[in-house]
Amino acid sequence: MRSPSILRQPALFPPDVAQPAPTAPPATAQTDQVGAPAYGHRVPAPLRPIVQLARMRRLVEPARLAQLLRSLNPPVAPDSPVWAALGAALDAYDHAERANLDLDPARRLILAAAEALVRPAAPGTPGAQP
Repeated sequence: MRSPSILRQPALFPPDVAQPAPTAPPATAQTDQVGAPAYGHRVPAPLRPIVQLARMRRLVEPARLAQLLRSLNPPVAPDSPVWAALGAALDAYDHAERANLDLDPARRLILAAAEALVRPAAPGTPGAQP
């Protein structure tokens, strides 16, 4: 007989052994303080590409990074304060993780900086592009 295992592969049980009762999957309605699911991805799907690109900022050549940032919609300048803020927020998260501190404040900084990059400021507000 077969039964699912934690590795998502069937586990084989001898025919004379009782199978474990199936467990209910975790509820998906549970959220943390940021409103993200209590497990899985903490960064919303629309923000993941920019956050992943920021994570790789030190691994990519500066010219290639600038090209990738210009290809985004809206384009991002690699020397912009908002891009620097996202990098600083990721560094703060890494520091909090190494120091075994609460990660929620650092996560909120990352989300705020990524939101600022993806959704440009309205005309007439600080940080708006002419």
